[in-house]
Amino acid sequence: MAVPGFSEYKVTGGDDGPACSAEVEPLGRSVMECIYSHKIYDPKKDESRESFYILEIGRDASRYSNYRQYKVDSVIVGVYNNKPMTFNEYRKISNSVGGSMRGSLDDIVKRLGDGSMLVHDKVFIDYYVYADSINDLHWTLLPETAEVCGYECHCATADFRGRSWKAWYSMDIPQDNGPWKFGNLPGLILKVEDADSEHVFEAIAVRNSDREFGYDLRSFFKTSREKFNKMLQEYKDYPGDFMSGMPAAPMKADGSYDKPVRSLFYNAIEKE
Repeated sequence: MAVPGFSEYKVTGGDDGPACSAEVEPLGRSVMECIYSHKIYDPKKDESRESFYILEIGRDASRYSNYRQYKVDSVIVGVYNNKPMTFNEYRKISNSVGGSMRGSLDDIVKRLGDGSMLVHDKVFIDYYVYADSINDLHWTLLPETAEVCGYECHCATADFRGRSWKAWYSMDIPQDNGPWKFGNLPGLILKVEDADSEHVFEAIAVRNSDREFGYDLRSFFKTSREKFNKMLQEYKDYPGDFMSGMPAAPMKADGSYDKPVRSLFYNAIEKE
């Protein structure tokens, strides 16, 4: 089933060939959207990076995903209105919103009735899915207040999978949700950071919405959270081991593969 605005495209027949959209699993219509900045600090590299995500909230489910891809999809719907397009045309639209085309997947779908979630993510070229739950988050409510993104927020703290977190949630937005896997509070979480400020999520825009949304259907390998996190850490630490034998891997004169030895930028959110 095709859902307007949520498609990843692939090329068939060369760059001038048609860009074919992937099938999408519908999640209903969104009633609210929240855009978050996610700042990450990697102490090994002494480097910080910032990325942007969008949380789309419907009546029965929500989706937290790459905001850049959301903008690409929105342009495609507005300009092409689901008419056929070439891969070159898709590439131009993708580049127009900044950077290269999406090379990773980070997609979290929460079922709002029971707190369950499915996490879709990628290690190198393979896609994985595993189940999780916001019910594992147990917060301590505190009397502190602060303003975030124009909303009065209350404070809560929690220890969750190896990190101590401080969250700011607004009871003016009665949504049990937040960025990444966060939730389980009596209002939308607008800011949350760990005690070391290595991961900081903060809302930069909150708006009403009324559009169909869903997530891409792929050939996912089913796994567990623990196994996936272990694989992802190994890939970030030793990317050359994953590239060996691939067509794009650099080759030495003797025919052996020149494996990159440097680790990639990364700081796992979950430490256990």
